[in-house]
Amino acid sequence: MKIAFLAKKGGAGKTTSSLLVAEALRQAGNHVALQDFDKQGSSTKSIRHSGSEVEIAVPKSQYTYIVFDTPPNLEHAASLVAVQQADVIIIVTGQTVVDFWEVSEAVEFAEKTNPRAAVRVLINRVKSGTILARSVDDSVAALKIKALKTQIPDRQVFAHFVGGGGWNVLDRSAQALAGKLALEIVSLPQTSSLEQGSKEQARA
Repeated sequence: MKIAFLAKKGGAGKTTSSLLVAEALRQAGNHVALQDFDKQGSSTKSIRHSGSEVEIAVPKSQYTYIVFDTPPNLEHAASLVAVQQADVIIIVTGQTVVDFWEVSEAVEFAEKTNPRAAVRVLINRVKSGTILARSVDDSVAALKIKALKTQIPDRQVFAHFVGGGGWNVLDRSAQALAGKLALEIVSLPQTSSLEQGSKEQARA
């Protein structure tokens, strides 16, 4: 399975979320590789500094899961390649209204470029208990987008993880959240097939 993390602009959290999912899948015993399309190479640097067993993707090699960390630009050729190849496309966004303004365009790009892929929005850096956090559901409903149930909270431990600390700097709560997020994402193709089947039955 190929999983692409996408965002229209930088700072949304693509690298954090792609690394969390790749590492959680690897910790579950899967053969996982990450392909870093971002020219900054943050995902690659994080994997190498942390000593992670997530591999850097090698062309024509076979993996159970390949995670794509794309450039913060929908018009970049690498973003197009990643989206075309992906089975699941995750649009990463913050929780502010300004962040959500960028989401619809990214979702439209993903769905038009690869109609067969499951497309979902992942909300990152959620500050629980705030007015913004409480308004997230309203924003999702207003934009008529499909969002993952799992959200990434605003915690410093995730920055330490990406900074080369690796899986072991995450506490049990953070590791459990990463596992939950990964499970929800890899279940999406099956969920999308069931949804498509229900739509076809309704039309019949």
